[in-house]
Amino acid sequence: ANGAPATVNFEYGTTSNLTGSTIRALAGQSPVDGTTSTSVSAAISGLAPGTTYYYRVLANNGVGGDQLGTISSFTTSLAAASATTSAATSVTSTTAVLNGAINPGGRTGLATGFYYSTNPNMADGAGTLALASQSPVSGAGYVTISASVSGLNSGQTYYFQAAANNGQSGVAYGAVLQVDVPAVAPLVTTGGATN
Repeated sequence: ANGAPATVNFEYGTTSNLTGSTIRALAGQSPVDGTTSTSVSAAISGLAPGTTYYYRVLANNGVGGDQLGTISSFTTSLAAASATTSAATSVTSTTAVLNGAINPGGRTGLATGFYYSTNPNMADGAGTLALASQSPVSGAGYVTISASVSGLNSGQTYYFQAAANNGQSGVAYGAVLQVDVPAVAPLVTTGGATN
């Protein structure tokens, strides 16, 4: 601080030379006083997952404007993917549309789909896999997914759950829901009368 109290901030943003839109965060030790180097830090929040940020220290003791430190960088980790399962729709005696939503957590190319089974105690990832028509998905917000399944047994209850696999942090599973496939009414025919 060269003897005079200095206000110390961190400037950060997503451009490597810190031009354009940047944010300033006051260092917890500010103002800094004295003639020796002082370590400073600032806690920041609201960062995007999987994003590289650039930052530098700014100090101003009222003489000569902001003094700029060198630019450094860090990359935030990706958020965990998450899955939710929604009620099945368009249910017939042999088909159904399974529905859900996936939040990729900032990742790209997540394979998504549904596991379904007649086992009421199905474990995560058990049963038959039906890929979602929207697979793979990307981004940081929820994406609606669905899969049409056929060849179901009439009168049978099926259990299903949404799932997303990014190959890095494992698989995210939604809750297990059930869908009741309606039974087919028996076909009755009446023959002609005989003597």
